[in-house]
Amino acid sequence: MTRYGQNLYNLQEADLREKYLNQKKSLKNIATEYGCGETLIHKYVHRLGIPIRPRSISLKGRIRTMEHCNNLSLRRKGKLVGDKNPNWRGGVDKANYLSRRDAAFITWRRRVLRIKGATCGNCGKNLDDRCPCCNRKFDKHVHHIQEYADNQELRMSIDNAVVLCNLCHLNQHKK
Repeated sequence: MTRYGQNLYNLQEADLREKYLNQKKSLKNIATEYGCGETLIHKYVHRLGIPIRPRSISLKGRIRTMEHCNNLSLRRKGKLVGDKNPNWRGGVDKANYLSRRDAAFITWRRRVLRIKGATCGNCGKNLDDRCPCCNRKFDKHVHHIQEYADNQELRMSIDNAVVLCNLCHLNQHKK
């Protein structure tokens, strides 16, 4: 079981029982200790037949502020929806959403991938190759140089598009 992180063959059943049941460590803490994901530890615990603690026991002793409790109550009542919710980020324009699913947009995207789709426009990675770790094809993202939402006249311009790999595309939007 070595997907990533530390080799989980080092994790013995007795060791896992000790940490999870006796020391009352959470699956998240055990996963952090072994350098892997919580889901992987959960699957491992399940395969070994170790009983999972109920959520109520796991959360016992957790202190919540009154503000947090009030927000939970308001959310359950439906009063913290849309722009009243503290996590609101402005919503998605429906016309913008629908225009990206239009046949003309899909044709434009395919044309850009055919013309510029062999390498990432930022890092130069060959996007037709496969990942050496997992043998998956690299994702090809068509990125608008001038923002899609702000420049309606440049939306379907091939000169306004660049093909990027997943990481470069994420970095472009973080700027």
